[in-house]
Amino acid sequence: MPQWIWNSTNQAAGKQFLFFRKTFVLKKELLTAKLSADADDGGEFFINGKKVATVTDWHTPAYLDVTKDLVPGENVLAIRCTKTVAAAGVIARLEMTTPTSGAAFL
Repeated sequence: MPQWIWNSTNQAAGKQFLFFRKTFVLKKELLTAKLSADADDGGEFFINGKKVATVTDWHTPAYLDVTKDLVPGENVLAIRCTKTVAAAGVIARLEMTTPTSGAAFL
């Protein structure tokens, strides 16, 4: 189950930009890969350097198929988040389905 994260202080005052990055390896062929992502106050989501989603309101998460953005071998999910007014957070889930193993989550 994904959880909202931010930095350890998550102070309510002041503007912040935070970056998150997860490297992972695809060893099998993918049938599908679906990204669910949200950020408060806003965020940009990248796979292998390509922007795949922008969220500007935490009430409107992004749900998209990113199967064609992943490659065999090493991949990177990166997130650039912005906090402008109050406590903030980011959450993301990548669901990948293979022909033999079923679904796996990142």
